[in-house]
Amino acid sequence: MIMVKALETLGLTGKETQAYRCLLRQGISTAQQMSQLLGVQFPAVYRILQSLQAKGWIEVSRERPNRYRARPARIVAEEARQGRLDDLTSAAEVVGDFEETAVPQAQATGPDL
Repeated sequence: MIMVKALETLGLTGKETQAYRCLLRQGISTAQQMSQLLGVQFPAVYRILQSLQAKGWIEVSRERPNRYRARPARIVAEEARQGRLDDLTSAAEVVGDFEETAVPQAQATGPDL
């Protein structure tokens, strides 16, 4: 349960977390194998795998059928942590810039508060 919560904190959905953990255990799998292992219909598994790939959590072969492999947990978790930190830093800068432009306008209206 702790790993599930940690993966969700790093940006994975519940279904992505299940698929990623399954790939960690299984090694290399096709989407069809993942569908059977997770008990999820093939189109849904394919979307989950595409999302995990876009987020950088898995690698996909070029051969057909595609084969999926989980990237090392420690590496991808650190990348996700750094990405979240960068996002928070950017958001804090935007909020700080907003405050700097909003404060003079608020002061100009007078002390109604």
